[in-house]
Amino acid sequence: MFDVAVIGLGAMGSASLAALARAGLKVIGLEQFHSPHQRGSSHGDTRVIRETYFEDPAYVPLLQEAYRLWDALQQRHPEQKLWRLTGGLMLGPADGHLIQGCLRSAQQWSLPHQQLCAADIQARFKAFALPDNITGIYEPRAGLLHPEACIQAFLDDASAAGAHIRMHSPLLNWEPLARGGFCLQSPTGLIEARKVVWSTGAWLPQWQPTLPLQVTRQLLFWFSLPDSKPFQPEHFPIFLLEYQPEKYLYGFPDTGLGFKVAIHVPGRPLSSPDILQAAAAEAEELGEISQLVQQWFPQVSGPPAQSQVCMYTNTPDHHFILDRPPHSPDMLVVSPCSGHGFKFSSVIGELVLREIQDQDPGLDLSLFRLQRFQKC
Repeated sequence: MFDVAVIGLGAMGSASLAALARAGLKVIGLEQFHSPHQRGSSHGDTRVIRETYFEDPAYVPLLQEAYRLWDALQQRHPEQKLWRLTGGLMLGPADGHLIQGCLRSAQQWSLPHQQLCAADIQARFKAFALPDNITGIYEPRAGLLHPEACIQAFLDDASAAGAHIRMHSPLLNWEPLARGGFCLQSPTGLIEARKVVWSTGAWLPQWQPTLPLQVTRQLLFWFSLPDSKPFQPEHFPIFLLEYQPEKYLYGFPDTGLGFKVAIHVPGRPLSSPDILQAAAAEAEELGEISQLVQQWFPQVSGPPAQSQVCMYTNTPDHHFILDRPPHSPDMLVVSPCSGHGFKFSSVIGELVLREIQDQDPGLDLSLFRLQRFQKC
């Protein structure tokens, strides 16, 4: 019998499997596709990492631990480029949700940051065209992660530490065992495990249908650049822009594929994650993103050169889930992350280990507990 079975090997699952295996537990991971892949929530070449967290200051201690663990992962895999700091610009009206939230986190945790007016930003970062009513917060410790490379590094760590990994092995069914633990059915056979970690992302509603979750389809876009120099990482930070109240455009420097941008919220609800690949960008959406990009980055014109689809799995309050389901003390749910979780996966893996071993997590996780949904 395995100590722990991890179901789903995306960002959270691969990090959890690695942390559990490196701690000496007998673990197995099941993945319905071949991770890393482009059918979930953890692909697209780049993901943002930022510290002046507008969503809630309670995330900052987790981020600080996540930064340390990303650095440790990079040191274990020097042959791979897993992440880099580019600096980050948070942009919007001074009284907007984004700027006010970033300032709360920066001030509460004494985070390094600079407040900049539109003219200062345009003088420093030539690619932006900003109206005078836009203000910015520059944080030097923001940057980007390469999600596919990070997931592969976690899986390599897990494998090197003795974890059993089964790709193309979806969970078909499960049931509790009378003697304790669980029996899991997959195409590769039956698996017995004392504890189960659910990290199935957009497929979580199928296995935990009582959770109040909504899966949405999101779009990622890459634009060709007539002159890529202003968009190189040396000259262009990651950015998050509140272009309408609580609507956000975010983007990255050109890492070799062009200028990547996406709209953070809202997304389009999906009836099933299995139809994602058929939900490609439509003409109206291509027009909307092209107009937004040309408005804020006049050097960029024309439609996107390419696009991809991905998914968010959203809770009502857009905070994470890291908790045991009611009446299931030997199960742990470690997703969903409402579209802002990848940067935390390094620390989530360690927190899963502590939870599985019934240790003090060492961080305040009250924001992520299931009990809060009783109030929703």
